[in-house]
Amino acid sequence: AAMLRLAAGLIASLLLAPLAIWRRRRVPIVLQMTTTQCGAACLSMVLRFHGRAASLTEVAEAMDLGRNGASALSIAQCGRTFGLQVRAFTAEPAHLGQVALPAILHWNFSHFVVLESCHKDGSAVIVDPASGRRPVSAAEFDRSFTGVVLALTPGATFQRAGRARGTAAWQRQVERLIIGSGAWRTGLKALAATLAVQLLALVVPLLTGALVDQVLPQRQIALIPLLAAGVAVIVVTQMIAGFARRLALIRLQADVDAGLMRGFLEHLLTLPYRFFQQRTSGDLLMRLSSNTMMRELLTTQTIAAMMDGILVLAFLAVLLLQAPAFALVTLGIGLAQVLLLVASTGRMHDLAQRHLATQTETQAYLVEALAGINVVKATGAEDLVLQRWGGLHQQALAVTIDKQRLAALFDTLLSGLQVATPLVLLLIGAQQVLNGTLSLGMMLALNALAAGFLAPLAALVSSGQQLQSMGAHLNRMSDVLEAVPEAQGDATPQLTGEIELRDVS
Repeated sequence: AAMLRLAAGLIASLLLAPLAIWRRRRVPIVLQMTTTQCGAACLSMVLRFHGRAASLTEVAEAMDLGRNGASALSIAQCGRTFGLQVRAFTAEPAHLGQVALPAILHWNFSHFVVLESCHKDGSAVIVDPASGRRPVSAAEFDRSFTGVVLALTPGATFQRAGRARGTAAWQRQVERLIIGSGAWRTGLKALAATLAVQLLALVVPLLTGALVDQVLPQRQIALIPLLAAGVAVIVVTQMIAGFARRLALIRLQADVDAGLMRGFLEHLLTLPYRFFQQRTSGDLLMRLSSNTMMRELLTTQTIAAMMDGILVLAFLAVLLLQAPAFALVTLGIGLAQVLLLVASTGRMHDLAQRHLATQTETQAYLVEALAGINVVKATGAEDLVLQRWGGLHQQALAVTIDKQRLAALFDTLLSGLQVATPLVLLLIGAQQVLNGTLSLGMMLALNALAAGFLAPLAALVSSGQQLQSMGAHLNRMSDVLEAVPEAQGDATPQLTGEIELRDVS
């Protein structure tokens, strides 16, 4: 059990690691879950920037938010409880260059944002807890900034903590799911079947090299039937292992889906009524649907990533043993793919959070409108509902387009690398064949091994891109998992007895 718990903790840490891969000097985005949480979200962002990974729920509980949200005073008081030195003052936009950043600004007389940077021309970059990071022009900044500034810097009692409470909540959820439900047994079966399928891929390059260098030059026709039988065995074995893998994954997904959804809903139903007053039904439904995305992450994506990692190391080791120079060239091309992922991480993570937030707001409004359709019809508010939904839908569509454009740029660059890679390796191999340092069969085998190294590496990069979107779902689900359940009283007694009706007409 201890080993399983350690493995579960390691898996949870690996799943959550991509959430921390953005630039250190960028303010980590924390989006508000309700309209009253803008102040708490801003304070959470500043705390995370300075190294204290305080979750939104943790800050909101410490701030004791009411129905009217936070004030500048409550933000300052809460910041001091976390060990921050807080200075509250009024300032003109031109003087904000002298303020220690990031700072919290009062915005449009009813909102708070985080000022990340300001420029000499009056423009600035803010992190809005309602929509994410965005640049603002000098005119918009002057129009929206009310003059109230909260400058927050670490004090003597400030303590850095690298993991938010939501991370611990998710790790407990993963441990309970993997250990308690027995899903780890099914996962091991899927892992073993996947490993068998993938390691068979190592045989093909070596078989190609032997065929070209030994069988064909010596015209060993008698070996052809033996090689054909070997190929047939490999194909049949791979088909059987692949089918077993699919069956194990189907079972694993069912186990994880049932455990994840049940655990999430069970915790949700234990939360106090105040929690539901601050969130719409549509918002909670979207959080429930995020469990499906997390199921995919915990099953298919996790196993695929582990297998891809093993394959990358295996193919790289064989390449280094066979031709170190060729292996270094292949490794350099692989690192270029990884650098593409790292370069897009921060922007993609921001867009993923904004995309989920706008989609949630749109769907939540639609659910609420349909649930109250009797009121809509009675008051003749159909046009107002359509207009409001249309505005929300346009915002969501704009974020979706931005996200798809970035994904298209990333995929185009990655595809270009994938097209150029075999051509570059073929030219290098051909030169070595002409120089007499490689045989033709070895060149073909090395190219196949290089392709076997780069293909799972590309899959790992693709998984890393998908993990950035998963982080947004995890943040929203953690808002539920972190919430403290209400005190449980005695269980509802089971009533027994009989009801007898007499002389009833």
